[in-house]
Amino acid sequence: MQFDLLVIGGGVSGLSTVYHLLKQQSTIKDQNSKRIKTICLLEAKNRLGGRIQTSRTKIDEEKIEIGANWIHGIIDNPVFEFLTRNKIIDTTIESNKSNYNIEARSSTGEVIDDELVYKVYEVYSRMLNNAARFHNDLSRLDEINFFSDSMGNYLHGEIEKYILSENITIRPLIRKLFDSLLKRETCISGCDSMNDVSLQYFSQYKEYLGGNVIIPKGYHSLITSMLNEIDDLDCDIGKNKKSFQYFLQSEVIKIEWPGLDRSQIPSNSNVILTKFPLKIQCKNGFSFEANHVVLTIPLGSLQKNLANLFSPPLPQYKLECVQRMGFDVVDKIFLEYSHKSTIVDKFFRNGKKIDEIMLLWTDDDTEYCSKKFWYKKIYSIYCISDHCLQLWVSGKEARHMEQLDDREVNEQLTKELRSIFGDSNFPLADNVIVTRWGSDPCTLGSYSYIRQHSTVDDIDKLAEPIYLHPDDDLPLIVFGGEATHRDYFSTVHGAFLSGRSCASKFTAM
Repeated sequence: MQFDLLVIGGGVSGLSTVYHLLKQQSTIKDQNSKRIKTICLLEAKNRLGGRIQTSRTKIDEEKIEIGANWIHGIIDNPVFEFLTRNKIIDTTIESNKSNYNIEARSSTGEVIDDELVYKVYEVYSRMLNNAARFHNDLSRLDEINFFSDSMGNYLHGEIEKYILSENITIRPLIRKLFDSLLKRETCISGCDSMNDVSLQYFSQYKEYLGGNVIIPKGYHSLITSMLNEIDDLDCDIGKNKKSFQYFLQSEVIKIEWPGLDRSQIPSNSNVILTKFPLKIQCKNGFSFEANHVVLTIPLGSLQKNLANLFSPPLPQYKLECVQRMGFDVVDKIFLEYSHKSTIVDKFFRNGKKIDEIMLLWTDDDTEYCSKKFWYKKIYSIYCISDHCLQLWVSGKEARHMEQLDDREVNEQLTKELRSIFGDSNFPLADNVIVTRWGSDPCTLGSYSYIRQHSTVDDIDKLAEPIYLHPDDDLPLIVFGGEATHRDYFSTVHGAFLSGRSCASKFTAM
């Protein structure tokens, strides 16, 4: 099968590429002047959506997000604007900052004074904000080098200074509050430890204002809406003949291309240097030819497979920047209970509903990465419905948890919950849902971050298209995905915008 453009990866970035390309081409009156007339998308899984996956709980059939959880910011956020335009979400929706109540507890059930919790949180927030002074500031290179370009090293230093300024009797408690906040930060950043995150580029990530928003109809409504718009645009453009199609369960295992050095082409290669210079082979036996390819697979998959995916290999700078970039695991655990009273009573205090219980583990947490104590990386318990609790875990602990079966996860967490709630009769969950993004061969992790000693230049190098000839109007190979956006990496809107950028490479004159 032959196509002008082949898009690899059916997540947000891949679909956004198709959507924006068709949208831009719909404005071209002379259809014969279109430069991309046929488009095919290949997805390795049996569904579209990539790291967006909406499911339902077993007991009360509440929507839950196995993957991406929130719209991060609503003001000028292109994903929010797309969903409001498609009437999927109401512009009056409240963010998760509205009427949100947090309680902090030790793992033995002691409730921590709210005033101390908020005081420590404010100090911690200032530390994060102060880290912005290191951003791209060459005059501070000596300081950055002192901390080995590690956000964790910087934060630990600031935390220790603050703890020493406090009363000695509450220092251990304050330390545990900070420890919980650092664990939370690993889930936000998508890393194993904040030591892994670049200090110089921690503030490279930009935020839209308006707080985080959960989509009532589920995040998969974004995928459905994009597919609907793609179909409408394709019908309008193609009239009786559609230009777009996609194939599921079509994992790409080899891409043959001419290479930038003609001497690199194997003598037995069937690459044609004129029409359809790209040959794509899938694991299911399907093969395709294309003039151009857009690669939108997750960074974790690139880190494992990119060196062998292309024949001849891609330029060395591409392979090296991919390996320098950061990508790790963030998982969720959902615990379901048949009886409403099981968890509702635990999340009420003084007549007030508690949305989140922040956890302070009482043992020495400096070695919580050991397999035996994987659960100590969990920083909070969220009550997301009358029947369901949600917990997050990241990094090495998440990878270890993924190796356990659901029963083992249930038993271990129930033991800890009995201590946290002070209730020896607290029951096992009636149903457990565990995400396993690190074990998923199509993702091998969750989302990207700028790793210690990496730079934003690595993002730009990954996003840089490859042209077969320097004077070509259109690129041969384009790279998309959240990891290619220098400001909004790790987010759905970053993936959405990267797709728009990929599409522009084939329409800009």
